[in-house]
Amino acid sequence: MKTPPCLMIVAQDERRVERHWRDERGAWRHGEATGECVMPVPHPGPTELTLAEIYEVL
Repeated sequence: MKTPPCLMIVAQDERRVERHWRDERGAWRHGEATGECVMPVPHPGPTELTLAEIYEVL
């Protein structure tokens, strides 16, 4: 089964997004953004999203 290159978990009770992604070797990595940060998104991109853009669609 193929896994997604990136998984984002968006908090409902605060402005916070957790991002889990696979690096070049296939190992899972983790990062977290709060406030007005920019999150890199590898698919379909690469591209970047601000937290404001992520929460705008919720």
